[in-house]
Amino acid sequence: MNDLCLAFLDKAGQRKRSGMREHVHAVPPHRSVSFILLLRVFYRRCVVHLGRSFANELEALSTTYDWAIRTSISDISEFVKRSAGLPLYVVGSGGSLSAATFASMLHRQTGTMSRCITPLEFLDIDGIDGSCAILIVTAGGNNGDILSAFDKAIALRPELLGVLCVSTDNKLTRKALAYPETIIHAARPPIGKDGFLATNSLLATEVWLTRAYANGFSFIDNLPDSPSSLLYDGIPKREFEERVLDGLLNLAKKDTIVILHDSWGGAAAVDAESKLVEAGLVSVQLSDYRNFAHGRHNWLDKNGQRTGVIALVTPRCSRLAAKTVNLIPDGVAVARLSSNFNGPAASLNLLIKIMYTVKFFGTIRKIDPGKPKVAQFGRRIYHLKIPRNDTGISDRERTILLRKFSSIDTKDSHLATRVSLLRMFVRRMERTKFAGIILDYDGTMCDVTNRSRGASPEMGACLARMLQNKILVGVATGRGKSIRKDLRQIIPQKYWHQLFIGYYNGGDIGYLDDDSVPNISVSTNPHLKTVLGAIRKRDVLLRDCHIDKRPLQISIHPPKISAADLLSILDLDQTDNKVRVVESSHSIDIIPEGVSKLNLLNKMQKEIGQDNGQILCIGDSGRWPGNDFEMLQTKYSLSVDKVSDDGDSCWNILPLGVQGDAGTLEYLRGAEIYDGYFMLHLGVKQ
Repeated sequence: MNDLCLAFLDKAGQRKRSGMREHVHAVPPHRSVSFILLLRVFYRRCVVHLGRSFANELEALSTTYDWAIRTSISDISEFVKRSAGLPLYVVGSGGSLSAATFASMLHRQTGTMSRCITPLEFLDIDGIDGSCAILIVTAGGNNGDILSAFDKAIALRPELLGVLCVSTDNKLTRKALAYPETIIHAARPPIGKDGFLATNSLLATEVWLTRAYANGFSFIDNLPDSPSSLLYDGIPKREFEERVLDGLLNLAKKDTIVILHDSWGGAAAVDAESKLVEAGLVSVQLSDYRNFAHGRHNWLDKNGQRTGVIALVTPRCSRLAAKTVNLIPDGVAVARLSSNFNGPAASLNLLIKIMYTVKFFGTIRKIDPGKPKVAQFGRRIYHLKIPRNDTGISDRERTILLRKFSSIDTKDSHLATRVSLLRMFVRRMERTKFAGIILDYDGTMCDVTNRSRGASPEMGACLARMLQNKILVGVATGRGKSIRKDLRQIIPQKYWHQLFIGYYNGGDIGYLDDDSVPNISVSTNPHLKTVLGAIRKRDVLLRDCHIDKRPLQISIHPPKISAADLLSILDLDQTDNKVRVVESSHSIDIIPEGVSKLNLLNKMQKEIGQDNGQILCIGDSGRWPGNDFEMLQTKYSLSVDKVSDDGDSCWNILPLGVQGDAGTLEYLRGAEIYDGYFMLHLGVKQ
């Protein structure tokens, strides 16, 4: 009978010895089989066998590598290329934390900051700015922690969001598909799901990441096509395994293993700690070679007999590794796991050696790392949920506040003020009679991912209903006459004479039925002519871009640089008020003084009259230098994407994950329309 059952019997025998103990010994012989069966049931409820044979999983590594080196990586490559220059948060847990560490290391090699972070850490940080990239890394995509992390990422509205998953049909990918802006790379290896420990899924993930970064950055070499040369040092697999295991024999009886590594060995070291501890094989400490010098060596002095050292060695750190190991006392057992590769390939090569190290300790401890016995309390801990909200405010308010301020720590003395600002804004918006509405077009009325499709018929129906009830409607856009064609597709002709259009960011204003506006026959503004000449002298601004010149606007699309960079390159000073540079979802626009979307607001307000109702402004680029920035600085303004830091205007009140044209429809559906005005219902519960 197993040890757990014996412990159970011993415990039972100690309780009420005069009663309970006699009862145990009094079990009739014909009931003894039933009693043993009951004990087995008890055991199974306390301990669960998970996974598949670890040895079988290692046998499949070559197949997985061969598959991963040939799998399409277009999605993850797109993410990597678009993340260039952006700080990157890579979120992963368990075995995927090793892959997240590897991805973070790859990104740092491009010269940009990156942080590997667990879901709990990610959820606990309120100060993450949206001007970053976030990559969610997972094998199965079904655990609650990673799903909570994805929800947080959606709420943050980062510049770029990606999901990397070694499974095609799971909760995470299904959720991510609801957000078109998310880049999803998901594929299932031929071997299928991992056992208890991440093995083939981890290898596939790191191969994909290496290929993606090699495609985007020339200083990272691609991987060899042959599995044997990278995974097994170019020798037969059995011989490779024997070499690894022979080098580890002197560590067999150690209670603790110290693993030393350099940068490219870091991901393998993290994976070693993960696997050896998760399988219950041996206690592990991690340190890079120089951090080890800052006091961690003292562990070996006090516990050298019970501790072994594994040195992960790459060509880049071989001299430092040798000097460090040579200074370790002779009584401490040391094993070296070396790679002849450099960069990411070294990391992958060491990862395989770590997997065989795990097999070695499993054999010694008589535990199969791929299917260990997992206690019931461990499963219960796994299924605990991360508390989402401890701020005393609703989840909806928390989401809204994070968009505006990025930080709502309960210990923050500003939290009460910020909550008060939000609630005052919502009350004001819901108590105001709006006699007119102005909407940005691209990213607000029209999906930015499919501009050619134009605004939806439902959007047209919502606006037509307002026009029918004598509510003024205006569209403020950086576009020219193409907007007139789009709007005529969705607005009934009988209302064309009521709908205002502010063309070229408010440079020219007319009704939808007026074909004479915008007037592009007039001469170009002289200040724009000067800027255009400066642009043409700089090839960097013309590469892969198209430049449109209009009398009151120069547009560069697609935008390859930011508005701030353009100002710097052209040496423009916006404070002299001669020209301004603004950004939209699809272009950078240069406009002269006096051109503003506020021109449309002023014209419509004059038509309504100051005492007959307000005008609601809705846009997607409320943060400077967004082309809606001025319009959304007004008192009655809502954003469907980026917000300013002004607590009195430009709030994004939408539910989690709703944005763009879908967000505009959400606002419009919540409007109660009367004769000559409408009132909002924003649905924010306090």
